[in-house]
Amino acid sequence: MIEPTPRKFNRRQKSWVTLYQNETGFDAMMDDFLAGNETFLIAAKKSVRWFEDWSSDAYLNISRQYPGEK
Repeated sequence: MIEPTPRKFNRRQKSWVTLYQNETGFDAMMDDFLAGNETFLIAAKKSVRWFEDWSSDAYLNISRQYPGEK
């Protein structure tokens, strides 16, 4: 079996990761990319989907618990 080749971010990828961190407050899910197991695009889309799910859940939890509303 061929071992995946570990990777590093190029300048544009690092810029996107920094943008993701600044906008979401979370680290992008890049471990599989860095380990050579998936492309940057797949890892980036996985990060965006995760944040979308997290923020939707947070929105629902917050919006269901307004003080003084039953």
